[in-house]
Amino acid sequence: MNQGTQKITRVGILLALTLAIQFMSLPQLVTGTAINAMLLISAGTVGMIPAVMIGCITPVVALMVGIMKAPMAPVIPFVIGANAVWVLVYGFIQNRNRYMAMILAAVTKFLVLWTAVKWILIGMLPGPVLEKAAVAFGITQLFTALAGGAIALAVIPFLHNYLNKGKEIRM
Repeated sequence: MNQGTQKITRVGILLALTLAIQFMSLPQLVTGTAINAMLLISAGTVGMIPAVMIGCITPVVALMVGIMKAPMAPVIPFVIGANAVWVLVYGFIQNRNRYMAMILAAVTKFLVLWTAVKWILIGMLPGPVLEKAAVAFGITQLFTALAGGAIALAVIPFLHNYLNKGKEIRM
């Protein structure tokens, strides 16, 4: 299989796994942790651009299938942005220190969502919806990002070894 086909196949598998996690309808702490892990695993194995694309798809699918309720729709662009920041901050720093990259990415993602809820969406969402958004997109995001990042940091080296085995044998 050529490298282009191989990469597209891997991106498809990672997207399918990520969406499957969403469809399980598990509690936010579990789902958020797993989605964050999948985004960094994607960044670490297939690259930042495919990982950002997966991060853009997940909140839209969450709205389409009812995981995220319609009144929360104004939050979607901020979730997309936060997912992109999560992947990009990690991706740009990971070669220097992957642990620091993950922590900085988690804090940055949290700050994007917290800022959106506290300062931007305050006038766009009705009171009860804003309260739910403040809980869902507040400190919980920092915890799920850190936990997902820790899982990803544990999994990526094993995936690299597995994915590169075929290349080593051919040489």
